[in-house]
Order: sequence, then C-alpha cells, then structure tokens
Amino acid sequence: MLKFELNNTAKGYLLMSVSVLAMANVYIFSKASLNLIHISQFGVYWFGFGIIYNLIFNSKNLKLSLLKPIIRKYGFLISGIGILEVLGTSSFFFALKTMSNPALISFFSNVTPVFVTILGISVLKEHFNFIT
Repeated sequence: MLKFELNNTAKGYLLMSVSVLAMANVYIFSKASLNLIHISQFGVYWFGFGIIYNLIFNSKNLKLSLLKPIIRKYGFLISGIGILEVLGTSSFFFALKTMSNPALISFFSNVTPVFVTILGISVLKEHFNFIT
C-alpha cells in the first residue's frame, strides 16, 4: 500500500486552498439561493444543516455526561458566543443579499484577520515575534 504524507507546510497550503474554495462556494451558492428564497428561510436551512452536520460528525464522540459540567460552568459564555455567531452569520448573508457586488463582501470578509489581530493584541495582550 502506498503511503503518502505531507509536511506541515504542504498541509497548510492544502487546507488554505480548500478553505478558499469552500468560501467561494458559500458566496456563489448563497447569493443564488438568496435570490430564490427569503433570508429567514435561508437562515433556517443554513443553521439547521449546520446542526445536523455537527450531530452526525460528532455522534461517535458525543458524551452528554462530559458536556453537562461544561454547560453548567460556562453556559452563559457559550450562549453569548452562539448569539454572536448567529448575528455575524446573519449579517454576512444579509449583506450578501443587499449588496449587488459580492466582491465587496469578499473584501470585507478578507479583512477579518486584521481585526482578529488587532483584537488579539488589545484584548488578549498577544505579542508577536518576527518569523526567523
């Protein structure tokens, strides 16, 4: 049997390429879907399929006994993050439906790493070093 292994750099490039293709599909097919159905119906499908996918993906490892103490301790934080995720995703799709040029949304979406870096430095007090 032929065994094929990639080094970490090659894996990184491969994963980055898959993520770019996936995001491009989200833009294209979401814009097409939003032209056919109402945004609230699209949101039900989007989050519904996300929940179903996660349940299937995690069904083998899902142990409710392990989740209960985490939910009790961090339930408020988990709920807050969930609400922010729903707001962010809904805003993204609302912008996609509203704006005629998806390239603008792509540009604003690609600015995300800049905001993550700024917030990481200001909120988490992250420090970055030069790559050597």
